[in-house]
Amino acid sequence: MELKMKIYTLFAVSIILAMLISGCTQSSFTPGYFQSARVYEIDITSSDTISNVTIYVPLPVNHEKPMLGPSELTEQTFRKDNFSVDIIQAIPQGLVINKPIPEKENYSWYLKVTAMQISRENNFHIILGNPRSVLSPYSFVETRFPFGNESVFLPKIDFTIPSPANLTLSPVTWDFDSATEKVPQRVPIFVEYSAPSSARVEIFSDIAGDNTWKEQDDESFGNSYDDEFDWTNTGEAHGWQIASGTFTAAKGSYPNFSSPVWQAVIQANTTEG
Repeated sequence: MELKMKIYTLFAVSIILAMLISGCTQSSFTPGYFQSARVYEIDITSSDTISNVTIYVPLPVNHEKPMLGPSELTEQTFRKDNFSVDIIQAIPQGLVINKPIPEKENYSWYLKVTAMQISRENNFHIILGNPRSVLSPYSFVETRFPFGNESVFLPKIDFTIPSPANLTLSPVTWDFDSATEKVPQRVPIFVEYSAPSSARVEIFSDIAGDNTWKEQDDESFGNSYDDEFDWTNTGEAHGWQIASGTFTAAKGSYPNFSSPVWQAVIQANTTEG
């Protein structure tokens, strides 16, 4: 009798443990807490005072307009004391610009920044964008194919749109892994200023998009794209210049929306919405 009770007790404990493990596994492996972010930054700095400054910096463009995600960039976006700003279309003189995307999408817009002086204490720095929660992963930023879907810098010189690496199924059945190397790029900018020979000027700009979510006991997963360029110079500069940079797409992990787990998440969010 005592032996039978011990067996029943062990059996009951094993069932309870199995139920707890099953419940934990189910809740742990359910993706959630979806977030997306689009961030844009421009930074113009100088180690010494430079004067009579005029700079054209390419703006991120999508659907033929200067855009950050769904928001159009306007001159008011860039207002800053001691600087004048305009948004213009410009054609770099003497440079052969290739067209990495269809003509209707290949509009280039520039932020024209003018100032009497830029110094170590009076730099031009703007950063826009914040992470936001999204209800469904269908609302994620399109990081695999940004051209034509997200904001990118135009124009580009000697540039070919990167193709995402072959996607391979990871051990987590509803997660794809993909990573591409950074693709070098050249971006035309216009820079005009007077300066002492020791003045070191840097112009940097970046547009990026990323998505994140939680699964597996709050382990974070995500993916991103990034488009950036940088130009440095010592002394004066006059006219069109070439900034070097990199473009990276399809970096990170991607949901397999056909899997039962992701389908359940999408269905639940659709029903709740």
